[in-house]
Amino acid sequence: MNSTPITIKKIMKLVIFSLLLVPLACLADTFIKIQELKNTFKGGAVDISPSEDGRYVFVKDLHQIYWLMSITRPLAFHKIFNDKPDSPIFDYRFLRGQWHNNHIIFFSDDKTEFYNVQSQKIDQRYPLILSSFSNSEIFWSEKHQRFIVGTKVFALDTDAEQNPEQPGHAGQRGLLMMENGNDYITAGFHDESIMHWTLPDGKLKKTWRLGNWYSSQNVSDIALIDNRLLVATNNGEIAERSIENGNVLWSASPCSSFFASDKPYFLLNGLSIDSSIYDKKLVFYQCDSLETKYGFIEKQKNGWTLNKITLQSITNSDLEYVYHLDSLDKAIFGLYDGRILLYDLKNKNIDQMIVPKSAEGEGPTLFAYLKADKLLVIVNDDSVDIYQYQ
Repeated sequence: MNSTPITIKKIMKLVIFSLLLVPLACLADTFIKIQELKNTFKGGAVDISPSEDGRYVFVKDLHQIYWLMSITRPLAFHKIFNDKPDSPIFDYRFLRGQWHNNHIIFFSDDKTEFYNVQSQKIDQRYPLILSSFSNSEIFWSEKHQRFIVGTKVFALDTDAEQNPEQPGHAGQRGLLMMENGNDYITAGFHDESIMHWTLPDGKLKKTWRLGNWYSSQNVSDIALIDNRLLVATNNGEIAERSIENGNVLWSASPCSSFFASDKPYFLLNGLSIDSSIYDKKLVFYQCDSLETKYGFIEKQKNGWTLNKITLQSITNSDLEYVYHLDSLDKAIFGLYDGRILLYDLKNKNIDQMIVPKSAEGEGPTLFAYLKADKLLVIVNDDSVDIYQYQ
């Protein structure tokens, strides 16, 4: 049998080839910095939000000036307009709005405006008065031409409230529009109830009270995952409840122990202007406790899987918001201390840690993920860094 002799030259070729593969493996499936822009935001950015299609990102700065960046043109932020340029009073609600069909809908105290990000102008304006609803969640239903404000519904043409005698919540938690576009769900912290409403008239279909005389169940948060309702309560429990009758279909207690219970909260998909939680597959949660505890609940055919997250070598820092990268089975975590993590949901490990220049442990870094081009936009004090997933 003939054999090919192994020479020093061949060994060196194999070694060199292996060394060349090492940096490629390290760089695979991570975010690579591709561009750095000058930060032109006046006084610093206070809010950031990507569009639903992941092609635009929107920023509001401390001087109430709005900026927009599109991936369809050279990457740069363009000033679009001032919110209240002549007002000395700062709007401490920051941004209340909603992305819808390439529009940003701005809900102000004295008007509601639809800004078209393609034509870069306001093409609709309505006199919806919101000064008495400063803490209410708001949702625009194009299907029914209605504004939902808290639990109240307003007609577009007359600005009239539908069914003004309907009950509300004591400490509302969430406003979730169902997939059919007709029904929506709200919850109350103090009244311990879930309410099921219907459009266009805003009628209350059903109410379920969760607590009873021997056990209170204040609702801390709600989420819709593939049209299935998850309810978090102050006893440390997260449960799926039937939208038809409120019965418990599944439950877990990720935030309770033998000694104490903490309120679970669902984490926003990014620092989103839409504060209600929607997803097709899973939802992230965090416990309201001194000991940082978080994880995610993943939908299964019959029930759910509870996954607790342990971030090795990470100091005790709250998880402020998360972007779920569904197609990649990964997530981007924004920590309170400013660091940004790329987390592998399947293998449960950190793939990458980004420490922005502005991360000083005094608050989370503003960033947004643009899914259309897999771009990560990070706002620093003096620059805006653009990363791309490669």
